[in-house]
Amino acid sequence: MKKINGCAFILLFLAFVSCQKEAPKENQQGLGTFMSMKPTSTPLLLCPELIASSLDEYNGTFSPDGKEFFFTTNTPSKGIICVTRLGENNSWSTPKIASFSGVFSEYDPLFSPDGKRLYFSSERSINKEDSSHKTNIWFVEKTDSNWSEPSY
Repeated sequence: MKKINGCAFILLFLAFVSCQKEAPKENQQGLGTFMSMKPTSTPLLLCPELIASSLDEYNGTFSPDGKEFFFTTNTPSKGIICVTRLGENNSWSTPKIASFSGVFSEYDPLFSPDGKRLYFSSERSINKEDSSHKTNIWFVEKTDSNWSEPSY
């Protein structure tokens, strides 16, 4: 077995340490007590006064900073992605259809770890010739004001 010299070991150690994430700080706003709920040993509806309706809501995702919550709502004709945001007064906005959703059947939103992209499943056509309604994974990117147009 080949030995590693001291310099190579130090370089490997530094590379390893630099790749480690900083531990989250306690009590960051919006994290830990999502939508003012505390962990329990029994399942509870998440914010029923805001999200629960006569439709099916599922597959929600919080932004890494805890200030946005995207989820899927099934309408009689398709799935749509909705969003609610944490306001300055620490209350959540009334859910609305996400700016990039509502035309095609879309579901399963999921944030990238840095919160700059939101991935989702969509039956939108890849091009004008495509009429298969095949589900593919799309994404939108965070802009200064909202989200970009969906990309494939």
